[in-house]
Amino acid sequence: TNQPSGHCFYTTKSQATVSLQTRQGLVAVSSSGNFSVVIPATGSGGGSGGGYSGNCWHPMQEFDVEGFEFSTCAAQVGILERPDKVWTPDGWVQPTRHPATEEKEWRRVTYKADDGTIHNEIVTPAHCFIAAHGALIAAKDLALGKFLQCGSGGFVRVTGLEILDWTATPVKLEMPEPHLLCAYKQGGAVSHNPNQKP
Repeated sequence: TNQPSGHCFYTTKSQATVSLQTRQGLVAVSSSGNFSVVIPATGSGGGSGGGYSGNCWHPMQEFDVEGFEFSTCAAQVGILERPDKVWTPDGWVQPTRHPATEEKEWRRVTYKADDGTIHNEIVTPAHCFIAAHGALIAAKDLALGKFLQCGSGGFVRVTGLEILDWTATPVKLEMPEPHLLCAYKQGGAVSHNPNQKP
């Protein structure tokens, strides 16, 4: 994974070591360099249902967190606890975590920011990002080259899309108005709150 300089990575709150996660069971439909299979804009099924029910990350998704043992660290979203805060376009905000049902299909979305930062996020197919023009767009409806809003300013461009086959319970985070958050402080795409229209 691509981590901002100076960040540390934890797998548990008691483990202060750099860890490489072996993600067995993640199956890419196709992969070639930085690019993967394009998921058509008419993508089907999967995820957390219709409407604006997205904003769910895989529990092993890396997140920039404030208040996690040190001032700012990269941690797995699955171990977030109060009073940990996540990054939003307006600064650090404490989310509310909600129960979620098990998922068997995921999307890995890779994108590149204006400053050259490259990140990827593993989300449910219904997970909603904010497109460059401000509309919601689900992960299953993304296409290579699509521009999304970036939480640190400017935009990110989608450079890779993969369908992943792994059974896990997603992490659903609710944010106060305006219901926006980012997995990464620097160069992170803006995601939207579940069950809330912009």
